Amino acid sequence: MSKYDYTLLLICLFLTVARSQSVPHLNLKQLSTKDGLSHRQVHCIHQDQLGFIWVGTAYGLNRYDGYEFKWWTKEVDGLTSNKINNITEDAEGYLWLISQGGHQASNVERIKSIDLLHPVTQELISWETKFQQQLPFPLTRINSDIRTVGDDQTLYFGTGEGANLISYHPRSG
Repeated sequence: MSKYDYTLLLICLFLTVARSQSVPHLNLKQLSTKDGLSHRQVHCIHQDQLGFIWVGTAYGLNRYDGYEFKWWTKEVDGLTSNKINNITEDAEGYLWLISQGGHQASNVERIKSIDLLHPVTQELISWETKFQQQLPFPLTRINSDIRTVGDDQTLYFGTGEGANLISYHPRSG
């Protein structure tokens, strides 16, 4: 047998072994406005500590419990904005609902508003109400993203002004 024959034999054996490996079974379910989603344009998805799926859309916040959707909107529930671009969760369990808007000086998306919603009590408060006069920086300085990092769920804000990274935790401020 030539080198070519051995190579062909090895490839055939490899494909047989690779094909015999088990593939995980995925259970996919497509949800749409027909199922109760408030808008077809989805910006973000977050699963909270309780297992609920939160969906930020162009028309409000949606919570999916595995059976049906519940909505929160500006008009009915007092959200600052209906356009929810990002959702993250802090150590107290509050969902940070982030809305973006274009920055006048550039095309950079900056945060326009932040609302905080507690999934259990369904208390909805604005960033301004939560922090009152203790705001460490204006919302317009924050880039379009806030992330929860680590087991203690510390929030990190990037300002986009050089190497500025600001952290927040409910216990330490």
